[in-house]
Amino acid sequence: MSDLLGATNNEIGAVITATAQGAGTQTSGDLFNPWGQGIRVVVDITAKTGTIDVTCNIYAKDRASGKYILRLASASLTATGTTEYIVHPDLTAAANSIAKNFLGEVWKVELVHGAGSTPATTATVGACLLP
Repeated sequence: MSDLLGATNNEIGAVITATAQGAGTQTSGDLFNPWGQGIRVVVDITAKTGTIDVTCNIYAKDRASGKYILRLASASLTATGTTEYIVHPDLTAAANSIAKNFLGEVWKVELVHGAGSTPATTATVGACLLP
């Protein structure tokens, strides 16, 4: 488990980097949340070839069972651009972009590159804890 935060720093930085990624799934691995209620995750797709179908999933981990619980699943991203996703208990939910929920102590981000027509994606996923 990674403890990527100092006591005064809420920026986590890049948790996933994809370069010419074809179909498949990339996962950040378990990340530790020492104090935040929520998270802001930014997916930045800077290049693509073929037809792409990318989704971003944010999970909390249940310590008792070790299982991951989906907090937010994005809509399909099919073009280059920057997209923001938020999980936070104080915000109003909005389909596929804002989830009204707590992040949890252990969490992860998953970037799913779906099967398109010869897909290849260059992207980064960054994150920032929210109080």
